[in-house]
Amino acid sequence: LMQNGIKMFYWDGGGKPDVLANSEFIRSLVETLRSNHSIDSTKIYLMGFSNGSNMTVQMLADSKQKFAGYAIIGGGMFEPISSLEVDLKNTPIY
Repeated sequence: LMQNGIKMFYWDGGGKPDVLANSEFIRSLVETLRSNHSIDSTKIYLMGFSNGSNMTVQMLADSKQKFAGYAIIGGGMFEPISSLEVDLKNTPIY
């Protein structure tokens, strides 16, 4: 991603991502889609690739929004999933 000829590492264009704002954006996007379309909430999955995998893990740990499952692809996590304080029972993680 290039912005003004400078290589940026986060999709929101900052040197350091605003995780809370990004989480709120994803929650708001999902709610808007659910409100405007006939969507089965039990079939909404979240997938992230590369830096997006970090955002996927952040959303996994977010108690305000739950998805049917998560896919973490081609990236790492700041913390191991086992260290997250979240109940992962019956939560598919790929």
